Amino acid sequence: MSPRTRARYGIISIALALASTLLLISASPQRAAAAALGPNLIQNPSLEAAQTGGLPAHWHRGGYGTNIRTLAYPAAPAHSGSDAASVSITSYGNGDAKWYPDQVAVQGGASYRFSDFYTGTVPSEVDVQVTHANGSITYIVLGKPAASRGGYAQFAATFTAPLDARSVTIFHVIAQVGSLTVDDYSLQQVTATDTGLIRNGGFEQAGSDGLPLHWHKGSWGSNSAAFAYPVPGAGSAGSGARVTVSGYGSGDAKWYFDPISLAPGIYTYSDQYAATVPSYLTVQLHHSNGTYTYEDIGVLPAASGYTRASADFVVTSDVVDVTVFHLIKQNGDLRIDNASIVKNQASGIFQNGAVTLTFDNGWLSHYTVVTPKLKSLGLTGTFYIITHEIADNGYPGFVSKAQIKQMYADGMEIGSHTQTHPHLTQLSAAQQKQEIDGSKQDLLALGVGAVDSFAYPFGEYDTTSTSLVEAEYGNARSTNTGYATPDADRYHLPRLVVLNSTTPAQIESWIDEAAKDHVWLIIEFHQVDTSGEQYAITPSDFNTVADYLKQKGIPVVSITDGAKSLQ
Repeated sequence: MSPRTRARYGIISIALALASTLLLISASPQRAAAAALGPNLIQNPSLEAAQTGGLPAHWHRGGYGTNIRTLAYPAAPAHSGSDAASVSITSYGNGDAKWYPDQVAVQGGASYRFSDFYTGTVPSEVDVQVTHANGSITYIVLGKPAASRGGYAQFAATFTAPLDARSVTIFHVIAQVGSLTVDDYSLQQVTATDTGLIRNGGFEQAGSDGLPLHWHKGSWGSNSAAFAYPVPGAGSAGSGARVTVSGYGSGDAKWYFDPISLAPGIYTYSDQYAATVPSYLTVQLHHSNGTYTYEDIGVLPAASGYTRASADFVVTSDVVDVTVFHLIKQNGDLRIDNASIVKNQASGIFQNGAVTLTFDNGWLSHYTVVTPKLKSLGLTGTFYIITHEIADNGYPGFVSKAQIKQMYADGMEIGSHTQTHPHLTQLSAAQQKQEIDGSKQDLLALGVGAVDSFAYPFGEYDTTSTSLVEAEYGNARSTNTGYATPDADRYHLPRLVVLNSTTPAQIESWIDEAAKDHVWLIIEFHQVDTSGEQYAITPSDFNTVADYLKQKGIPVVSITDGAKSLQ
């Protein structure tokens, strides 16, 4: 039942705008400092004004498919003012239900920030409906917010309108049995106000050597790299820089800017690029001991026209300076423009960092050792249960239904780890659905909360399993290694795993790193006993770690609460 080791993903989050739609998704409260926002384009955004017929002015009911839906207005409680709008589905076969505002005119190629406030008993989805100049309609999925039962949560995301877009509206929908209440919509055009911390990020200043000022060309390995500057930039005017590789055997070629010193924290690199082949973003970190390390933070598809890409990276206290390589490593052509680094203005758990303790498989020690210790310290954890492999079904050494219910009553979060812990990618779609949906229904029958969290057995998933998880859960933990940043994929959350060789001092260093860098550390535990198994930690060592967490004072949150701070 132990997870297999997987390749390191690290703390990577990429927001890509594919050339066909020029779409950029990057929920933006953390990035507002780098942009100016225009007026709210949505009329009656707080739904306070009613019109004839009992509907909110400039708003519409919507829905389709085989389902029984009810759309109510006014609804309470509101996020602000006195009125909100709600939608509920009581019987579901297919389709969706939603409220949506009037279409608003947009400028093709311009970026827009959407936000709203919502409460919901189930996960939802936010889509942009785009009407094109030729009258056709397409859709952009902005995100899939998790359920929010404890009060209003904010969803926010930024997108770039397709070049031929004429108007848009926003659908915040539910597509399963449940309810959703929405209020306080905002749609604002985004205008960049700076290029962040990179000097001459727009390549408009030429240096005396014929290169862009503060920029350098670089290559290594067996290839022929040709550099050109200036070349046409991303806008109607302005300059960019190009590198072309031919005769490729090994190595890479890239443009990169003067290294810059950055305070510890989370940063976002972005640029606009066009490329005939896939390209890559790599951050070079120069450390105080004189060494250099390299983090791959983005893999970008080929793009026929200038396309925006961005990726987050973390600067620790021992980093002297940083630069980013946008490179190609095969025969092809790459142009870049408008490079920028801005500090991520974190909110929620990322203001100070946080730790989540997760426990896989439902071992009996999770009830006898872990829960009492966490409860005594006022801490919580997330416990992933294999619902058919419990004591009631003849599995000694694992928790029973009564014990699972007591753990929930003691303040622990109960999550799903499938019914039988299979290799999901080896199953049919129907079999995967039974394991993923069935385990949730097993837990719901115990009355242990909403069951919003899932963990992939062995860390294995494919597009089918991910899609099924997204439909039923608000988040999922993977076995990808690293810390989570605000841009982390909520359905493939990274973690650090505890083995029998992992010392309390090592775990404490992870906790210190999360507090220092203001990132989210998710720790994966299995047995808490003296078995000596590969994934076991002794009760004494676990207690040492729990006591350190309490002493450190860093927030300890369930995985569902932590995911609320994700973009």
